[in-house]
This record gives sequence, C-alpha cells and structure tokens, in this order.
Amino acid sequence: MYRFFWLLVFSWIFCHPLSLFTQVDTTWNGFRMETFTLSGKSARIVFPEKPEPERHWIWRARFWGHEPQTDLALLKKGFHLVYVDVADLYGAPEAVKIWNEFYQLMVSKYRLNRKTVLEGFSRGGLIIYNWAAANTDKVACIYADAPVCDINSWPGGKGRGPGSKTDWEKCLATYKISERQAKDFEGTPIYTAEKVAMAKIPVLHVCGSADQVVPIDENTYPVEKIFLAHHAAFKLIEKEGVDHHPHSLKNPKAIVRFILENTNPELLTDDLTTETKRTVYFRQDLENFKERLGSGKKITVAFLGGSITYNGGWRDSTMTYLQARFPQVDFHFINAGIPSMGSVPGAFRAQRDVFSKGPIDLLFVEAAVNDATNGRSPEAQIRGMEGIVRHALHTNPKMDIIMMHFVDPEKMATYNQGKTPEVILQHEKVANHYNITSINLAKEVNDRILNGEFTWKDDFKDLHPSPFGQGIYARSIV
Repeated sequence: MYRFFWLLVFSWIFCHPLSLFTQVDTTWNGFRMETFTLSGKSARIVFPEKPEPERHWIWRARFWGHEPQTDLALLKKGFHLVYVDVADLYGAPEAVKIWNEFYQLMVSKYRLNRKTVLEGFSRGGLIIYNWAAANTDKVACIYADAPVCDINSWPGGKGRGPGSKTDWEKCLATYKISERQAKDFEGTPIYTAEKVAMAKIPVLHVCGSADQVVPIDENTYPVEKIFLAHHAAFKLIEKEGVDHHPHSLKNPKAIVRFILENTNPELLTDDLTTETKRTVYFRQDLENFKERLGSGKKITVAFLGGSITYNGGWRDSTMTYLQARFPQVDFHFINAGIPSMGSVPGAFRAQRDVFSKGPIDLLFVEAAVNDATNGRSPEAQIRGMEGIVRHALHTNPKMDIIMMHFVDPEKMATYNQGKTPEVILQHEKVANHYNITSINLAKEVNDRILNGEFTWKDDFKDLHPSPFGQGIYARSIV
C-alpha cells in the first residue's frame, strides 16, 4: 500500500513542471497573476475577473508590460494573458521546445482554449512565427507589432538597420549556424511564415513606416508577400512616419477587434465595430446656402485650391451629389483649382478666378497640403488663408465657406507623434475667427488607417488620392 502511495507521489512530481512548486501569487494592473519558472525561464499567467466561456487567451512573446493596452482590453473581455520569457533564444528550436511545454501546461492545468492568440513585439516576431509554423493547429490568429521576421535584418544588421552585434553573436550561437550560413538560413519567419499562410491563420501587423531598427521592407513586407501569394488573410496597419517606437496603437480598438473577430465575435461591441467619425468642426450650419436652396434661384458653388481640387474626384462627386439631391436647383460650378497653388497665391488670384464670376453662394477652399509643401511660414499660412476668407466675405457677406485640410504623409506622421500639423493649426485659427465650418480630412484619414479601415499603401496610395481615396473625401464632405 505504502509502496503504491510513493509511486503516485513520484509520478506526480516528475510529470509536472517544477514551476508548480515555485508559484507566487500577485497582481498585475488590478488582475490576479501567478508567476513561476518553467525550464529556468520566467513565466506568468494573468486571470480575468470573469473568464469568457471559451477560455481564449493571448500569449505575449516579448517585452512584458510594454504598451499593454491590447492585453488589458482583452483581459476585460474575459481573456487570459500569458507569458514565458525566451527573449535570448531568438525563436530558435530551443525556444519552440520551451513554448511547447508551456502550451501543454496552459491547456492542461489551466484548461485554456486549445487555440491561442500570439502577440509578438519586435524580436517576439521570431518566436511567434516559428512556433506557429510548428503548431498551426494551435493558433487562432497572430498580432505582430514591428516584428523581426529576418535575423539578417535584426540582429544581423545586414540591411538598412544598424542591428546589434552582441545579439547577432548570441543569435548565431543559439541557432548553431555561422554568419555565412545565416545568409540563406530558412529557419526565420520570412520562410517559416509560409506554413502559417498555408494554414490560413489570420495575421495582423502593426508597424511604423519609418522603422530604422526593424525596417518594414526587410521584415513585414516579405511576410505580407507570402500571405498574398497564398490568398491568406494578412492585415497591415502602417503608422506613417513612426520609428520602431512607440509600439502598438494608443487606441487599440483595431487590434482588439481583429482578435475578437478571429476568436469570439460575440464579444464585439459597438465601440469596436463602428467606423471612425468624421472630423468636422461645425461653426455654422450653412444657413445662407440652405435658404438659397429653397429659393429656386441659381446657385453658384466654387472650389478654390491646388491640384487635389483641380483633378477629378471628390469635387466631381460633390457636384454630382448636389445636382442629384436638389434637382430643382440651377447649379453653376466654378473649378478654381490650380496645381501647386496654396493660400498665398490663392489670395491674389481669388478675384480673377472666383469672385469676378458673380456672387458665390458656397465656397470650398483648401490649401493645407501646398502651404506646407511650398514651405510657407506660419505667418504666411494664416495671412494667405485669411486673405481668401476676408475677400470672399467682402464680396458677399452671406457666402458660406467650408475649409478643408487634405492629407499627406507628413501630416500623418505629425499626428502619429501626438501633434497637430502647423499649417492646420494656422488655418484653423482663421476658421475659428470667421466662424467657418472646417473638415479635417488629414486627421480623419490617419485615424481611419490606424483603425484598420484601409491602408495608405494599398488603398489611398498618395496625397493625390486614388479613386478609393477620392471616394473617402467625397463621402466625408457631402
């Protein structure tokens, strides 16, 4: 009898990791957390207050606690959050082995869902892709943030980035390869991601377009190409003008939505599924224009700006909308867009190109792109725009004016730094002083890109928008 008892004891000890004997209970951001060691590596699990029915979990691969907004949002949705530190193993087979052991612990002891969500920041990209490639049946989806996908890029520094000599030496030693062998080494995500793509595992990358440490074209773009070739789901949120830091998104709505869509869509709430709101500042309600619409008289609408106004697109759509919406009105349209012209030349040519044509009932004006690209000073930006507005109201005090700020990469980069572009600050001073409604399309487009609604690279494409981008402008304006 005693012999059988001790046999059970020894079996239990050797069949369970030592971590169970070194477990420490603590808290993390108000949630209960267990910390322990697994194969000599620090590990932890954070528990939601109320687990969601399917016991889904997100597995952080690196930089525990850094930019935790996605993790916290999912904990509040009932997800578990887990972590085991394999940072110094660079996604090598030893790291995959430890992760295999950790996975078994999560699904057996903690009864978590058999499919996990992988989250990899920076070098964490190596392990999430390599583990997923070896365990495609155990992954619900992948969220990778500025991920390393090629060891030659980082830590190797064989491309545009500086790399890390110390990490490069450790990485080669861990993989047991030479620097020469590394050049064609296929044990890195730009190769292993193919198995993930073939398994049709949905992937989201969030990256900075100006990443100097882990260049996007050396890491994310090659992986994206693999997924596209296999017609697999690959979503990229590219933060214009952002370097390697900051990671994640200040508002993680797009990331959380992606994860819930691929795990438990029933947890999606309206705040996660609604599109980004238009960035419109209503300072007056176009009462004069509305009054004219009801009068049955001829109405003149003018468009003053640069090439974005001159080219076909949003302007044509706006004209078509007005004619279809008010078929009884005799509209007269003036296209006073001239490429490269900002507010300063606009102030000087407004009389010739617009106001000499007769009374204007509604004026659309834009100059934010050209005022910035032409290097106008803040003083010139405000004086130029005020010159247009004052002249307009002098010719017709009842004229309604809508000021627009169009988008370009520089403005997106400024917003992604938490600032407002100088030219928009100056033009908004004019709009506020003269009580003019303005539409900040630069902020709206950037917000919608960060919300994962579309991309700059594949959809909007340029400061002279694609037809898709012109449609975005038109829908926001009308």
